[in-house]
Amino acid sequence: MAETDDLLAGLEGGETGGESLLDDLLGDQPAADAGGGGPDLGALGDLAGQADQAAKEVKGAGAPGGGALAAATFAEAPAGGIDAAAATEKIEEMLSDVPVKVRVEFGRRKMRIRELLTLGERRVIELDRASSDPVKLYVNDQLIAHGELMVQKDDSFCVRITEIVQARNAKEAAS
Repeated sequence: MAETDDLLAGLEGGETGGESLLDDLLGDQPAADAGGGGPDLGALGDLAGQADQAAKEVKGAGAPGGGALAAATFAEAPAGGIDAAAATEKIEEMLSDVPVKVRVEFGRRKMRIRELLTLGERRVIELDRASSDPVKLYVNDQLIAHGELMVQKDDSFCVRITEIVQARNAKEAAS
């Protein structure tokens, strides 16, 4: 608080012999003439006056009813505390319609450009996992689970979740 008072006193002229800090910085420079030979300090002087006035208002804000700033007020917390279950339900309700990107990875392969150029229809790319290995389920590029790749009756793919990955272990499991 003392640092703030010192700064405000400096802006008001309390430590600069009766002039404001901005007046000290401006010094005795000539005003601009019609030919544009010097800096135009008229507008800057107006700003200095406004800054001095604002500093006085901020300093006066500490007194009851004084200054341009008012004290913040906060609502009282409920007597019984916050109902965690209701808060969790409200958060889940708010987030339930947020879209996310889901990706299933069942293998990887590093290839050279010459290998990519030879790809065509009916070519097979071997992956780094066996067909029985678990697949990785990512949500917004964050590994969240492992699972089994399955085929439904209509020949569409699906994933059966077999393990939820803990957040701290996700980076290790992703590699």
